[in-house]
Amino acid sequence: MNKKVNKGSDKKRKREALKEQFEKLKKKKQEIDKQVDKKEKLKIKKKEKKIKEKQEKLIQEYQNKKQENEIKKKVDNILPYIEPNKQLKDVDQGRFAEKTPLELKIDKAISEGNFELAEKLNDELIIQQKEKVFSDAIECKNYVDNKNLEMENKRKKKRKRLVWGFDSKQRWETKGNM
Repeated sequence: MNKKVNKGSDKKRKREALKEQFEKLKKKKQEIDKQVDKKEKLKIKKKEKKIKEKQEKLIQEYQNKKQENEIKKKVDNILPYIEPNKQLKDVDQGRFAEKTPLELKIDKAISEGNFELAEKLNDELIIQQKEKVFSDAIECKNYVDNKNLEMENKRKKKRKRLVWGFDSKQRWETKGNM
């Protein structure tokens, strides 16, 4: 009988040990599932973040291209009014034009041997000249546009003569021709 009780208690212990092991494994599985879920969520968040960054980058590129196209259209409108060889006209061959203060600074930097400063000043001079050319072209375009508007207004103001109408003077002249 003792053996039966021992066998029964051994079975119970084994069952309890198996239950405990099962519970431990169950907890481990739940922890692993939680970790996997966290990792998957992190992966999803990273993917979403990458997608957002790509979308923002594409939007920014689109806006930059749009701005570039607008600038290009404006420049294309002004381009016919730019005179690239304007500096060659009306030049007195016996005299040089007076140097601007920026040109004098460039000469001074070159004589001192500071070529980096001279390059920067030269870039500034080029930018100034470009700005002047563009501003002259814009003024010219505006002037031409204003003249065209004035001409259109004059044409609109002119009264059209009706072909079938007679003025008294015109009637008198036509009677005299008969």
